Amino acid sequence: MLKQQLADQEEVINGLRNRLTVQDGGHSVLIEQLKNEVVAGSTMISQLVDELNACKEQLSRQDNGLGAEFDFGRRVYQCTVEAPGVGYRHTPQFGDKNQDGTGPEAPQVIVADRICQGPSAVFLRCTSGRGWLPVSTPDGTTRVFKHLGKESELNLVDFEMSDGENKISKSRWFKGQAQDQLSSPKGKP
Repeated sequence: MLKQQLADQEEVINGLRNRLTVQDGGHSVLIEQLKNEVVAGSTMISQLVDELNACKEQLSRQDNGLGAEFDFGRRVYQCTVEAPGVGYRHTPQFGDKNQDGTGPEAPQVIVADRICQGPSAVFLRCTSGRGWLPVSTPDGTTRVFKHLGKESELNLVDFEMSDGENKISKSRWFKGQAQDQLSSPKGKP
């Protein structure tokens, strides 16, 4: 008798489920699928955040075998190349130059947070996000940037920061050339 009552109740429940499915046009099944996808997506996001945090922690603990005073951190470098200055590179290679003309020129300074040995020179990664800058020319004969010290040890107000201005635009070049000719004796550059 108890089995019969249980079977009757299951039949009532199934009937209600069928009626619900017909009444909501089958949306409850879709809603349940979406809920499952949201849970799976949330789980994946949580795992990726954990993985990212672990990578950040590992990166922060990278040890060069020396004391903290040798960590690169954020360092200030001064450009030694007169106008139009030095162009940024997308990667630490001379051939991968950013053609936008926004590189620094003497005596402007940049803040670097990475240093990398490229194929033909050492490069600095600028914290402006514009890219990489060479420390010297490819043959190593000319120094392009002079190290001034750690950012935390300098007062940057005392220096001219690289402003991201296009240093090679025609309008700037022509204006500069015209001004030079006006201020030079007999109009000579």
